[in-house]
Amino acid sequence: VVPGLADPTGISLMSITLPGYYLRHQGNSVVFSPDDGSPDYVGDATWMIRPGLADETWISLESYNAPGRYIGRMFGVTALFAPTESSSRVALEDATFLETR
Repeated sequence: VVPGLADPTGISLMSITLPGYYLRHQGNSVVFSPDDGSPDYVGDATWMIRPGLADETWISLESYNAPGRYIGRMFGVTALFAPTESSSRVALEDATFLETR
């Protein structure tokens, strides 16, 4: 976990085994890809820590440049998730993480 590439108040998630590769979104997919330094890339690879969608004592990671969309799962794949009033409990849990240090 490093300071956000687009905003230091957020975070970016860099691979330990592939330095310079960050978790980013491309469309709805969430993938590790190498930093190309572009404005789109740094925005795609920056996440804002928010209270957990399923449990506010945990965290959810909201996209910096796609507000209202979070790291979650869709169809069993890690993807951007946009919660709605009708989102299932499981969908909210899939977008909620325990922060440990």
